[in-house]
Amino acid sequence: MTPPANSGLHGFKSAGLPTPVVFSATAPVATGLTSVKLIGNRHQQAHATVAALRTVNKAKLRLFQRGTGLIRRIRNDNMNTQRLEDITTPDMLAMELAQMLTFEQGGRELEGPPMTLVRHLLSMETEAWGLPRLERVVDIPFFDSQGMLVQDNGYHPEVSIWLDTGTLKLSPVSDRPTASELEKAQALLNELLQDFPFDSRASKANAVAAILTPHLRQLIGGPVPFALLSASMPGSGKTLLAQLVAALASRAPVGLYPEVRGDDEWRKRLLGILRGQPAVVIFDNINSALDSGVLANVLTSGVFQDRALGGNQTESHLNRSLFMFTANNPSVSPELTRRASLIRLNAGVARPQNRIFSCPDLLAMVQAQRADYLWAIFTLIQGWLATGKPQGTVTEGGMRAYCQVAGGFTETFGYGPVLANAADLTEQAGHEQEELLAFIHVWAARFGTTTVTATQLAQLIADEGLVFDGLTTLHPTGVGKLVKRYRDAVLGGYQVRVTPDPSNKRSVYSLEALSV
Repeated sequence: MTPPANSGLHGFKSAGLPTPVVFSATAPVATGLTSVKLIGNRHQQAHATVAALRTVNKAKLRLFQRGTGLIRRIRNDNMNTQRLEDITTPDMLAMELAQMLTFEQGGRELEGPPMTLVRHLLSMETEAWGLPRLERVVDIPFFDSQGMLVQDNGYHPEVSIWLDTGTLKLSPVSDRPTASELEKAQALLNELLQDFPFDSRASKANAVAAILTPHLRQLIGGPVPFALLSASMPGSGKTLLAQLVAALASRAPVGLYPEVRGDDEWRKRLLGILRGQPAVVIFDNINSALDSGVLANVLTSGVFQDRALGGNQTESHLNRSLFMFTANNPSVSPELTRRASLIRLNAGVARPQNRIFSCPDLLAMVQAQRADYLWAIFTLIQGWLATGKPQGTVTEGGMRAYCQVAGGFTETFGYGPVLANAADLTEQAGHEQEELLAFIHVWAARFGTTTVTATQLAQLIADEGLVFDGLTTLHPTGVGKLVKRYRDAVLGGYQVRVTPDPSNKRSVYSLEALSV
C-alpha cells in the first residue's frame, strides 16, 4: 500500500527508516480525536503515529522542534503568558500523544499509547518527526530580517518565533515617521537615560545600542557583544540600567544571575538559560575576573551545544540573547574584551546611591508605560530604516553586522558610533599582558625550559611578589588555571606548553624557547 501524498513520510525516508506498509487514521465521533490503528511492527506503528500527529498538530500548533529536541508550547491563561518546554521523558511524550490522538490495536481502543511505542518515538532523530521549528516565544513586536515590523500574534515560521503580545496596546507606528514623531520618540529615549552618569559619549552610545539590540536582533543576524556595565563605586545605577533594558525587551520578570566561575559551571548555566531563550540575561555584581572560553564561544558562534546534566542526550540552542554584566572596575580577559560593549558610569560623588533620580522608581514607571517607550523605540528604528539603513562607521572583527546596524542607528540619531571606547578595555587587557610577560621572564630565569609543576610556579609567584588581576590565591590549582589560559601562547620569546602528567593525572608546564 502506497502512503498518501500528504502523509509526510519523507522525513522517515531521509532518516533511513523503512516505509510503513499500513497507515490508518480516522476521527471517532465519541472523542473527536484522530484515531491511529497500530498495525505491523514498531517502525510501522511509529510511522502511522507521527503521520497522524503531523496532521493534527497543523491545527493545534502545540508540538515543535527546537535544536535537536522536541518541545511543547504551554499557555498559562491565568498569567496570560506562553512558554516552551522540552519533551525529555516518555511520560511527557505519552501525555501529549494522548491529548491529540487515540490508539486502537486488535480491534479495541487503548487507554493511551503503548509505552514501548512512546520510547521508540522518543529515541528517533528529531528531523524524522517533520514538525515545525520554533526557537522562542516573544511578547513584544519585532523587526524581521527585512526590516518589517511584525505585530500579528501567532506563529511566524520564517523566523521560528511565536508572538504573543498579551494585553500590550501599542500606538500605531508609522512606516515613515514624520520629523515631529521622531523628535517625540527621541525625547522619550533621552528622558529614560537622563539621570545615568555616563562617563563619556561613547558609553551613552553603547547604552542606547543595548536598549535597541533586542529589537534589532533579526536585522543584525550575526553575533552581538555583551554589555559590560562598569562603575568605580557601588550604587551608580548599573543594575537599574540593565533592568531597564530587560524590561523594554520583554514583559517577563527580570531576573539577576550571580557570577559564574569556571567553564564547567558556565556550561551548566548557559544550557539552562538558553533553553528559555530570554531576550536579556543579566549577571549582577561580578567580583572575580570575567574569563570564560565557553562564554566567548557562544557569544561569537551564536550556538550552544552541550550534553544535558544527568543524561547522554546532547542539546543544541541558538543564542539570540543580549548578555549583560554589572561590576565595579571589572577585570576582563583578552578573549572577552573583543566581545564586550563597555558602558561606564561615573557619578563623581562619594555616595552615588543617595543621588535623586527624576523618577523615584524608574523601573516601575517603565514597566507601567512600556507601550509608550516601545512606540518610541519602534518609531526611531522605522526612521533609521526609512533613511536607507545607513551603516555604522566602526567595524570590530566578528561583530561587523552589529556595528553596521546598531552603530548605524546610534550615529544616525547623533549618539555617535558603538564600541568607540573599546580601547579602554584593550588597555586593561594590555596591562594583564604586561603582568604575564613579567611572570614569563622570572619563570625562564629560574627554571629555563625544564618541566615544572603548578606548585613550583605558585612558589615562584610568591617569591617574586608578582600580582595578577583575578588571581586571588596562590593555591596551585588557581595558578594552573592561569597558565592553562595561555596554553601555546607566544610571549617574550617563549611558547607556553601544558602537558598531562600520567603519573598523577595533573598537568605539568614548561617554556619552549623560540628561535629568533
